[in-house]
Amino acid sequence: MKEVQVDFNLQVTEDFTWTLHYGGKKLKYGSGELLNSLPEFIKSVEHLCIALTAIDKCKVCIGNYDNKFQNLMTKEHFRDSGSQVIAIVDTTLVGNRTIRHSQCEILILADEVRCIKCHEYRKRLHMMVSRLKQQQHTDTTHPSSHANYRFLTPSQLCSRLRNLHKEHENVRRKYERLKKRLALYCDSDGGVEVDDTLHQDLKVIMQENSSKFSLSPDSFEKVFWEQQEQAASVQKASLMRWHPLMIKWCLYLRHLSGSAYELLRNSGLKLPSQRTLRDYSYISPTSIGFSNQVDQQLMEAANIAECEEFQKCVLLLVDEVHIKEDLVFDKHSGELLGYINLGETNNQLLDLERLVSDDQNQELASSIIVIMVRGLFTRLCFPYAQFSASTLSGD
Repeated sequence: MKEVQVDFNLQVTEDFTWTLHYGGKKLKYGSGELLNSLPEFIKSVEHLCIALTAIDKCKVCIGNYDNKFQNLMTKEHFRDSGSQVIAIVDTTLVGNRTIRHSQCEILILADEVRCIKCHEYRKRLHMMVSRLKQQQHTDTTHPSSHANYRFLTPSQLCSRLRNLHKEHENVRRKYERLKKRLALYCDSDGGVEVDDTLHQDLKVIMQENSSKFSLSPDSFEKVFWEQQEQAASVQKASLMRWHPLMIKWCLYLRHLSGSAYELLRNSGLKLPSQRTLRDYSYISPTSIGFSNQVDQQLMEAANIAECEEFQKCVLLLVDEVHIKEDLVFDKHSGELLGYINLGETNNQLLDLERLVSDDQNQELASSIIVIMVRGLFTRLCFPYAQFSASTLSGD
């Protein structure tokens, strides 16, 4: 005798409440959006027909059984930050292993794929898959790795340096190719050097048609267009007065790459020179040691007047930055920069040590000691002072 397979079982109790048994799951009124549309109590044959007709037209939520989620199904339960079970791996309804939300509605309309809860949980599953891939492909020798050099073995350090060298060479070759292509394009029909007469005609055309551009008055594009028009009309570059937005934008570009910024300037765009940008980027003269002006900037950056008492707690971090040994003449102060400078007191101790040891050669600095101020309860991050030294030891 052939076994009869029952898809679902609708059980009605004496108080006219009902329970739907579907694939080992018990569903009641209120278990989902679809079941809420059914009669709460089945008191007549009409109510029964309505319920059976609606159940027959629905289908089972498939959950999240995609191939990309298979590596996540090594565990049976998924928990949130509060250790509460938020999803499970289910095989009872669709035949395949699928990740189903703990509040899955089970039954959905025929034109839907999955319930709302399972659909919303897919975003978290995608994040888990992405995080898993990053963990699997994390290589301490890869150039993009953030692994500290102190924790690498000698062989890993050699591999890391080789990979960094390869990446540097690839970037350099790519830069040279782009530079040659741009130069070739400018030398060919793509770039034409115009005489003064045509230059003046182009400026007139540009000025006469500038009002036809539908740019928002407050947009950066409008400011950029007006600045280009103004820069093309001045006789000398020193007479140009740049808009603050243009200065900030150019500072950002130069911060990303000074060579790329110069390439943009040489391509024909009217942009401030690096000498002009230097006047805006160096607000205060840099000096070795502590400075009253830097103290004032720190107070303004920390907004100390409006800070709560606990927000005034900070950390002092000391780090070492290696530099090239060399001497530089500062035209503003008339000093030679590059010697070891640890402050007035420490410099006198070094002079005394050299005098005792009969070593009159002043040593060149090979590193910079930087003191950073970090807020414990704020986002304050401020480079407070710097000293030129030969080395920094934690002893």
